[in-house]
Amino acid sequence: MVAAGQTVHAFASRIVSSRYIGQTMNDSLIAKSGQLALFRMGLVSVVLGTLVMMAAPRVHDAIPIYIGYPLGVMLAIGGTVFLATRIRCPHCHARIIWEALRRNPGGLHEALHREGCDSCGHVPGPRPLL
Repeated sequence: MVAAGQTVHAFASRIVSSRYIGQTMNDSLIAKSGQLALFRMGLVSVVLGTLVMMAAPRVHDAIPIYIGYPLGVMLAIGGTVFLATRIRCPHCHARIIWEALRRNPGGLHEALHREGCDSCGHVPGPRPLL
């Protein structure tokens, strides 16, 4: 049974239901609290670090692998730690991404699109236009 406002998608023989399909990051707690730029910066670091680790063995003539691979690892791990520690609820200062990873790593997508804090229930209002 699906409640009103939910979208249902069938994959193979499973039914997946999520109320966050079609919702953008602009509606989330992260965006409304002004932390979307921090989130994007951390995400770029994780992706860039992963790409450097993948490319390091292929370009070992130009950049030694003992430099390229550790650089990629530092970027990816640093970006992950940055995301887990710097993205916080503006009201209770709970670490949004850390709590989502700790409680339910598979539910990270839904945690990123939540409009309110799980810890205190704070829902920030819309950001003023500049």
